[in-house]
Amino acid sequence: MLDLVQWAADEEGVTRKALLEDWRVKDAHNFAGRVDQGQAVILAFLALASIMVALVYLPRLSSGLVWAAGILMTVGSIGLVFGVIMRAMLPSQVDIWVNDMLLDSSEDIPVSVANIAGDVLRSMVTDAAVDWVVTAVFMVAAGAALLLVALLAKKLRIPLLSS
Repeated sequence: MLDLVQWAADEEGVTRKALLEDWRVKDAHNFAGRVDQGQAVILAFLALASIMVALVYLPRLSSGLVWAAGILMTVGSIGLVFGVIMRAMLPSQVDIWVNDMLLDSSEDIPVSVANIAGDVLRSMVTDAAVDWVVTAVFMVAAGAALLLVALLAKKLRIPLLSS
C-alpha cells in the first residue's frame, strides 16, 4: 500500500512524525474505521424502525409490512438519486476546492501536500458515494422483498400475517 504521508514527508524533507505533528494529526489510521461504523448503525436503525412500524399493525401484520416496505423503498430511492448525483458531481467539486482553498490561499502550503490532500479527499468522496449507492440499492431491494412477503401473505392468507 502506498504510504502517502511518508511520500509527503519525503517531498518536504521532514520525518513522518514531524509532518503528522505539523498537520495536528495524532493517528492517521484511526480516522478511516469510523466511516464503516456509521453505515452499520444507520442500517440497524432502519431495521428497528421497520420492525416498530410493522408492530403497530399487530392484528394485521401484513399491513405493517406494506408500510415498512414503502418506507424502505422510498428512502432507498431518494438515497439512490442523491448518491448518483453525489458520485457524479463531488469529485470535480473537490478539485475546485483544492485549487481555491489550498493552492490559491495566502498560507504557504506546499504543492505536494495540496496534491495529496486532493487525491485523498477525492478518493474518500468517491468511496463514500459508492457506499451510499450500494446502501440505497440494498434498501430498495429489502423494501421490495418485504413488499413481496406482505403481498404473498395476504394472497395466501397466512395465519398471523394476514388475519
